[in-house]
Amino acid sequence: TAPPEKGRLPDSFLIAATNAGGKKGTALEGDRPASELTDAAKAERYFMRSAFLLSKLREAGRQPHKDLSSGELSKASGLAEHLIFLATLQRETLAGFSRTLARLRPIALSLARLIPPP
Repeated sequence: TAPPEKGRLPDSFLIAATNAGGKKGTALEGDRPASELTDAAKAERYFMRSAFLLSKLREAGRQPHKDLSSGELSKASGLAEHLIFLATLQRETLAGFSRTLARLRPIALSLARLIPPP
């Protein structure tokens, strides 16, 4: 498979979202209402739904409606892909921060035991 264009997500990126298919009981829709989910779980659900919709946009782009020009379709697809790309970069940064925070937590707890409360 040829590498994706710069700034374009590879098709393989969307496999998990496409396989989820938006069916009830999947990671995309979930069995629990949003009010019972953590913020991280809500963000994950939203991200996966966005990736799924991007795959649907790609499918629709193969046979666009006659009212859409190829330029309009290209711009819409490019914008959607770029937004998912930016979200992916932000998720990677947040994941690194979370790992660092997890390593610092035991140190902070140890220090808290050494310093008496005011």
